[in-house]
Amino acid sequence: MSNSTAQVLMKKAKRGAAAYIHADCVNGSPQHLGPLLDVLLNPIKAIDEWETIDWCRWLLAGGRTPDEYASIVRSYDKHDKCGLVWIPRVVAYRCRTCGISPCMSICRECFHRGDHSTHDFNMFLSQAGGACDCGDNSVMKEDGFCSNHGNKCPRPGTAPAELMCIAEGMMPRLILRLLQHFRENSGVESSDNYRVAVQECEGYVQMLLEFNNMGDLMRSAMTKALINPQMYRQLVEGPFPDTEYGRYMAESTRMYRRALDAFPAPQPPDDRIVLVVQEQLTRTFVLHYARIPLVLESASDPDTLSNRVVHMSVQLFSNEALGLRCVQQLHLLHVMVLSLRFMMAKRVMKEHCYWPLVSDFNNVLSHRSVALLFLQDDELLDMWFHFLTMLQGT
Repeated sequence: MSNSTAQVLMKKAKRGAAAYIHADCVNGSPQHLGPLLDVLLNPIKAIDEWETIDWCRWLLAGGRTPDEYASIVRSYDKHDKCGLVWIPRVVAYRCRTCGISPCMSICRECFHRGDHSTHDFNMFLSQAGGACDCGDNSVMKEDGFCSNHGNKCPRPGTAPAELMCIAEGMMPRLILRLLQHFRENSGVESSDNYRVAVQECEGYVQMLLEFNNMGDLMRSAMTKALINPQMYRQLVEGPFPDTEYGRYMAESTRMYRRALDAFPAPQPPDDRIVLVVQEQLTRTFVLHYARIPLVLESASDPDTLSNRVVHMSVQLFSNEALGLRCVQQLHLLHVMVLSLRFMMAKRVMKEHCYWPLVSDFNNVLSHRSVALLFLQDDELLDMWFHFLTMLQGT
């Protein structure tokens, strides 16, 4: 199928072309999808071009509207946990009645389906993005699960094969396009240029997040595209056709191989080394933890820096065994309380950038073993109550 034939197909308009491609896939011979994606996902075009993103949404729907298709795919969601991912500045909920961990959060749909209206809850604007914990009994009580998640929710039937046939064909190409974008910008010399490259693909990444949030069926298609080595080789290894896209792929592959040749070939680490690295990373993070208020005070954008701190600390301090060792060996709780006291006189307190330290403190104290040590340490309790007097005024 030539490039001109793909252009003719695009003249059918998005819904018509999607229905045509869908019928092609159902018949077992999706010969038109690949060449059409060559045109739509041409790396020469900007990755965040709105028309391309809209075409991808309609093409995935296979003749339905994107909203209709998303609703149908979600109806076959068999996942016990929601896992909905959201970006910064999205409204989410936290229910203290149902939460086991103070860091639990749920999306708007699960909140309303779970009937938390009479509970002790708050609605918040997510600062750093997050994911819905509905259905995860390690984070929240099962009574708070919505009707779609948890072991008690009804199991949907098997989805028809035709529902995902286009998605399974598109996902490898969609992910490859994002890979191409970052590969093209991998040689930038300044962090500002790299930040621009990340910003340029925000619309495209948001589209992939929308697909991910359709539920388990779509996540399975995306996961297969990410972990299937044979599928990857088919996309990036030659021979390539003598077309504009084929020549681009040939050059991209040569650039990738040159980059690989520039790296040494280390032996893969065993699990013991990984655990040692995690331990050392956490110890180093704790040893420098008291510097966080100083860095926030001098930062030109303390809010962004706060988000980055939390992205790391929430992973490290959610491990109870690791958190307990940091408290016992490195006096983590003392460091946290002293850091909070230091921030009281700084502008970061006035600008509400203290929240990463409060979040970390809550996260660590959510572990029973750590909370017991906190209550048994008279010196630490004195420090804590002294800190509280600073909030009472005179």
